[in-house]
Amino acid sequence: MAVTRPEADPQPGAGNAAGRSAPGVARTTAASAGALVVVSIPTFLLGAFGPAIKDDFDIGDTEYGLLFTFGFLVSATVLQFAGAFADRRGAQLAIRIAMVVGILGAVAFGFVPGFALMFGAFALSRIAEATAQPATNTLVGAVVAPHQQGRSVGFKQAAIPTATGLAGLAVPLFGSGTWRPAFVLVAVPAALVFLAVPHAPVQSRGMAAPRRQLLQSRYLQLIGLGGAFAAAAMVSVGSFLVSGAENVGFSENNAGLLLTLGALFMIPARIGWGFLADARTFNRFAAVGLCLAAAAVALGLFAVGQKWSFIAGTVLMFALGWSWPGLLLFAVIEQHPNEPGSATAIVQTAVRLGAVSSPFIFGWLADNRGYRTAWLTAAGSATVSAVLLAAGAVVLARQLRGALVRP
Repeated sequence: MAVTRPEADPQPGAGNAAGRSAPGVARTTAASAGALVVVSIPTFLLGAFGPAIKDDFDIGDTEYGLLFTFGFLVSATVLQFAGAFADRRGAQLAIRIAMVVGILGAVAFGFVPGFALMFGAFALSRIAEATAQPATNTLVGAVVAPHQQGRSVGFKQAAIPTATGLAGLAVPLFGSGTWRPAFVLVAVPAALVFLAVPHAPVQSRGMAAPRRQLLQSRYLQLIGLGGAFAAAAMVSVGSFLVSGAENVGFSENNAGLLLTLGALFMIPARIGWGFLADARTFNRFAAVGLCLAAAAVALGLFAVGQKWSFIAGTVLMFALGWSWPGLLLFAVIEQHPNEPGSATAIVQTAVRLGAVSSPFIFGWLADNRGYRTAWLTAAGSATVSAVLLAAGAVVLARQLRGALVRP
């Protein structure tokens, strides 16, 4: 079923044509991708070095899960304001602020003397992430022409599995006992992104829909709720894949390399969705729902608790089950070209809220009921998210049909 723009102005960022060509699509996409690598990798490093960090601070999965829960709560809070800030003050300023905060977080991770202070370092990293995520969407919406936005979003969202792969490689590269330098090194690409991010035209405030109107959109409500359940499932993978793999018999290094294996599948999958979205008209949100159904199957394979099922689940999860974020964000940008930061921030806020309790619940289940129960619970969450995304796709299609029929 076709997804078309309901707005009267079919060209996002009308009046900014000159601004579109100035920075260049390649530079815009590269800067956006670099920003997402910088702000995403600390979370994945926490997952990859989880066993070593837990040993160093003498904590269990429950306490470690609480750290992730706190981080996503910080992110969800900041996202409430970050999208509108990027739309109104400009993507360049927002991304540069995110890089400065990210540098502070990276350095803080390298020198925290105790587990309690890890919360402060992680808070800085999540503030940077919550600021950069909608800002990169605003940057793409302001600079990249509509027929190239799918691939641009696909490339930039592929930066997140790139961060996953780098985190996985960091374990054998640095060794589990030297996890602090891996965090500190994140400051280097953050400084490079600060210098490289291009200027982008700022949207006219009069063209953007009020935040209250966006929040009342029925399809956005369903998509956001579906994103919340999806995040509850997906964050369990990012946070506990390595620990779960060790639980079924993988060595520490091989468990870390599973993250790299996943990235090898997820990077082309996310980019591929972007090119497909530019080339074909299809219901983007329904496609995201299908990806989440595959994620539920992958989580079920993790619950089997065998090495072969863990490898199969990793491939399915990263190649399809977790390939959807770029497609989801592009679909929202496509529907809201005049307020891409605000609209995507609403969905991403819901995603973070879904992630808030998941690590703590997963960690508690793993400690007290076993990994099988924890993975099956995550699979149930992914199933609910697939249903909600499908419902949102139906509601949006009806809205668009109604807009076409209306004189």
